[in-house]
Amino acid sequence: MPILFIIVFVGIAGFGILFPLLQFLGLQMGVSVSSLGIILAAYSVGQLLGGPLWGRLSDTYGRRPILIWSTALSALSYVMLAYAYDFYSLLLVRFFSGIMAGNVSAAFAYATDISDNDNRAKYLGWVSAAFAMGFFLGPMIGGSFAGNSTEEVDFFMVSMLAAGMMFAATLAAIVFLKESLPVENRKTLNLEFSAPDLGSLKFFLGRRRLLILVLLSFLVVQAGTVNVSVLPLWIEEYLALGPRDVSYIFGYIGFLTMVMHGGAVAPAVKFFGEANTLFLSLVIYTAALLLLSVNSSLFGLLFAMTLLSIGFGIFTPALNSMVSKTAAPNERGAVMGFQQSAASLARITGPAGLVVYDLFAGGSAFLTAAITLLPAVVLAFWIARRTPASGKDEVPSRPQG
Repeated sequence: MPILFIIVFVGIAGFGILFPLLQFLGLQMGVSVSSLGIILAAYSVGQLLGGPLWGRLSDTYGRRPILIWSTALSALSYVMLAYAYDFYSLLLVRFFSGIMAGNVSAAFAYATDISDNDNRAKYLGWVSAAFAMGFFLGPMIGGSFAGNSTEEVDFFMVSMLAAGMMFAATLAAIVFLKESLPVENRKTLNLEFSAPDLGSLKFFLGRRRLLILVLLSFLVVQAGTVNVSVLPLWIEEYLALGPRDVSYIFGYIGFLTMVMHGGAVAPAVKFFGEANTLFLSLVIYTAALLLLSVNSSLFGLLFAMTLLSIGFGIFTPALNSMVSKTAAPNERGAVMGFQQSAASLARITGPAGLVVYDLFAGGSAFLTAAITLLPAVVLAFWIARRTPASGKDEVPSRPQG
């Protein structure tokens, strides 16, 4: 498990190096602000397509070769990024990079392969912790090498640095990672498209509580994507801070989110209950975006980002737990997959916030994100009022036939 942790951490850190800087790279190439949203969305589209693909391939050929090849191709995508020169080349590279990033499904599958019921949550927590640490340290590393103006940043060097970290993760996987899926447990590869099972569709559509929770996931992830898409450009324009400072601020956000995931969720749920924690997290998250929309100082930005990290940090675990309780044990995989699909769709639509920012400037995009969250606050309040003290949700049986 420590080897998987290192591989995932190094890979995510490589991604995090460039994550806060991509908007500046686009501007350096002459890409318009609105078109930057298309480039950011392309990565999420690739990730949405790549996740199921890598998952199915790993079920057939094993986790180890899939993790090795996808990580190596991720390294190649950053080499390609170093040589991107216009909107179309950047769009293609980011789409390709998103497909490679879909290998997270294989990483989580590896963790479940080597665990049992007693330590599965612990091992999955290790993978999540590796993600959190990568999103914290990656931007800090990238910021150390980035210049403090769009014109000064050497994106070739930063891209090659990210590629180097991905190649290091690939070598670590080749040398140290052992296969976790025995041959006898593998499945025949099936990449055929199948029509939706109407019984499954009715099962999801008939679950009002589940649909509301999935809608909450979509709205929150979309608002967060609007925030991270616009924030680098807003910081540069209104606080006169450059790419290096933007990377450090993103590292601060990643650190706070890591702390919240690691230590604050359990006490909050124990004190307030899951449903009330969910409602509280959305109130904090919405308030943070409203503050950000009227902010004009670095102190105000850091305060708003602190609130936002607290809100999002306790929202995700509480939501995932509540979603998992809306189905019987043998249905949880499908239910969680349904929720993750909604989150993936939100990451595709969220970069449209750059269009709002391009048209109206200022805090318009943050205000728009906050307004879209108001229905989520109302729905979370409704769920909290209707959730019994035990926090248990009635789970209907799956339709047969």
